[in-house]
Amino acid sequence: MHIEITQIHTITSEIELLLTEHRRALGTDINIHNQNEEISMLYTAPRGTLYVAKSNNQIAGCITITRLTEYNCELGNLYIRPNFQGLGIGMQLCLQAKSFAKHTGYRTLYLTTHKSLEGPNSTYKACGFTPCTPYVKTPISGYIYMDYVFGINPKSCV
Repeated sequence: MHIEITQIHTITSEIELLLTEHRRALGTDINIHNQNEEISMLYTAPRGTLYVAKSNNQIAGCITITRLTEYNCELGNLYIRPNFQGLGIGMQLCLQAKSFAKHTGYRTLYLTTHKSLEGPNSTYKACGFTPCTPYVKTPISGYIYMDYVFGINPKSCV
């Protein structure tokens, strides 16, 4: 199966639907329809980026990178549609995001995940992310905070 990963520069209704599906899968049933401008600000340059994976011209999943500071960014929204899970697409998206962060000059890539998300959590660990102290002002119970420090983490996928 050929997987094509593309950086998205324009948020379409297809992308809005994908992000809405992701939020529903997490139990945050927010419809982000018509929030195109806000999504574009977060997930397109210069504030961030969004990658989409496609298989046979069908959108299979996504991942985002958002700028936190000049040298730090946050990985988020790793989502693979159910019929594409288990094919390594999450790993490919994670590797693409790490490559982007490294080549953009970021030093640390952070992420927040919930302890119940076994699939994504195993992908993060396989890509060399390690637990870290919370990098947000108000840590949330049940969440895991991880980071990848370029040039320091022993398990480098990039």
